[in-house]
Amino acid sequence: MNNTLKYAALAAFIGATGAAHADPAETKGGIKIKTDDGRFEATVGGRIQFDYYSFSEDDGALIGSTAFGSGVAANDNRGGAAFRRAYLTLTGKAYGWDYKFENDFAGTPGAGGGTFREMWIGTKVGPGKLMIGQHKGFRGMEELASSNEITLMERPNTTATGIYNGRQFLRGLFYKGNTDSFGYGIHATTLTGEAGDPTEGTSFGARAYWFPMSDDGQTLHLGLAYSTDREDTNSKNAAAVFQYGGRRGISLGLAGAGTANGSTFGTQNTIHGEIAGSLGSFTAQAEYAVASMQDAYAGPSDADVTAYYVQASYFVTGEKKVYKKDRGAFGSPKPINSYGAVELVARYEASENSETTTGAANGCSLTGVAAGSYQTCEGSQITLGANWYVNPNVRFMLNYYLAEADVGAGKDQPEAISMRAQFGF
Repeated sequence: MNNTLKYAALAAFIGATGAAHADPAETKGGIKIKTDDGRFEATVGGRIQFDYYSFSEDDGALIGSTAFGSGVAANDNRGGAAFRRAYLTLTGKAYGWDYKFENDFAGTPGAGGGTFREMWIGTKVGPGKLMIGQHKGFRGMEELASSNEITLMERPNTTATGIYNGRQFLRGLFYKGNTDSFGYGIHATTLTGEAGDPTEGTSFGARAYWFPMSDDGQTLHLGLAYSTDREDTNSKNAAAVFQYGGRRGISLGLAGAGTANGSTFGTQNTIHGEIAGSLGSFTAQAEYAVASMQDAYAGPSDADVTAYYVQASYFVTGEKKVYKKDRGAFGSPKPINSYGAVELVARYEASENSETTTGAANGCSLTGVAAGSYQTCEGSQITLGANWYVNPNVRFMLNYYLAEADVGAGKDQPEAISMRAQFGF
């Protein structure tokens, strides 16, 4: 048999077996392959977020004659363009187990964590799902919203951007579930290690939320969460910050647990409330968190840090927000016009260390000013935004920030503008 006949026979065999055992493939919104019986499937997804940023420092940011915050010369050059996220995501299931593999190629490689985002295997246990691996802690509505679906470019101060600083992803056991009107999540995990050391702290938390109404355009959501993070020598510090002026803005350090006793050992206990609702094209949500930072300043003594925000959005083109019961958070709209959907957004947020004192260092710190004792240690920010959802995969975002930080006798009031081009599938 010559080579032509051999290859023809091989092609016929593959075609026959492929037709007999073909797996259906879907391409709507992504790439998905699954078996006829539904027992095995794999989905490939991803996201690209390209940002441009312009930051205007406050020349009047002074304590006496000393510049601080955005007024420090080293903070002048904070503009420019960069890839904020470049994800490749693989999800699927096999033999009754689910899995998720997600990597951020635009992220900064972290010791022990690389650029992994979610990385877990899971299966149904009782009424919910048990997941083992790396996932977000169950700590609030906006924290658990996808970065593809957050309404403004940056998450508010009640997330790992603020009161849970640097602790967005945890490793260990996660359990979650939901009914037609109630959802919950529990985690028992470690904190990500520093410097590649396997010695890590611990985090335990739980969240419950109730949604008596969950239709698109007619939603009511109430939630409550509690968590305790205990740091170890090499774990992420249990600290609360206020990031103002956007992603490339300035970080106001509010307090850090355990810093008063000369070690990195400390515990942060946080209670977190959330409320949200939608009516037609209008959506509003708010969250409030109070963290007790143990041994935060000299004495040693504890510090109480509060963080809250209020946010509202409106679709001028008539769309409605989608409510996701499994997350207890809002998702992106479904454009109803050929030219896409246009959304206007406004948010006010504020954070404060309420235990500031002139008698002892309270851990409040800002660029150009050493941590010390200040009568005020607080920040606030107004963010205005516009979103254009061109189609279900493409979105353009424009945000304007007007921020203020108060430290002692000084005020820092910078402004910033950021823009994003986003593609997700």
